[in-house]
Amino acid sequence: MKIIKELNNISIIKFIEMNYDEKLASTLNIISWQDGDGFLDTCNEDFGIDRKQMSLFKEKNKHKKFQTKSDLLKMLNEYIQIKSFSSKKGKYKLGFNIYIYGSKTFV
Repeated sequence: MKIIKELNNISIIKFIEMNYDEKLASTLNIISWQDGDGFLDTCNEDFGIDRKQMSLFKEKNKHKKFQTKSDLLKMLNEYIQIKSFSSKKGKYKLGFNIYIYGSKTFV
């Protein structure tokens, strides 16, 4: 299996659109750069974190399974749009890495 590195946000979306079958099962895993304990409390010092980011933050470190390419792309786009978890005023940020696993190997 070959690991594909150095894809930017646009190229990862295009790669999935071109290479994944619509019915290809896949798993999305978001891993934060740190465990995130205390991050939400710290953000309260800077007016908290918005609701959309809060719901995505709660999904990190879970393996989210998708049965279709379009569902995977929809969730992936939400994480790409926020770039990192951050407090409302932007004083505190918590980065993350995106991992996608599928049943198809790309060479």
